[in-house]
Amino acid sequence: MRMMKGSTLYVGSETIVKGATLEINGTARIDGTLIGKGKVKHLIVGKPARVYGDILSETAYIEGTVEASIEVEGKLTIRKSGRVRGKIYYGSLETEEGAILFGEVSSNWDFESVEEAENNDGLGSVVNSMDDNVDKPNPEDDELS
Repeated sequence: MRMMKGSTLYVGSETIVKGATLEINGTARIDGTLIGKGKVKHLIVGKPARVYGDILSETAYIEGTVEASIEVEGKLTIRKSGRVRGKIYYGSLETEEGAILFGEVSSNWDFESVEEAENNDGLGSVVNSMDDNVDKPNPEDDELS
């Protein structure tokens, strides 16, 4: 199923879609069951919904259940009723108390810039200098023997 730019897909609470491959340059709201793959701009998984498959989206708002894998380039929001299990990849993450994430969870956070920031802050410099001194022999130790 392929939809045009800016389109919206709605899967009602009594609807089951099996074996679908969705490509939507718009919003998909799932309140029923979706078994398949999807690439959508904005994904909304309602409280009664169950999504099984591989999902790629810019943003996702989860109140129901998602299983398999979900890759969200931007913000992944999981409400207290939300359940996500599988491979989870996100740009930023917001969860409410009670939300469940289970599986391999990772972010697109740039680790090189994090290391650079740590090395440029005061604490990072102190820690690095302490690490540097650990392996160096202390000449005063020889004099005490």
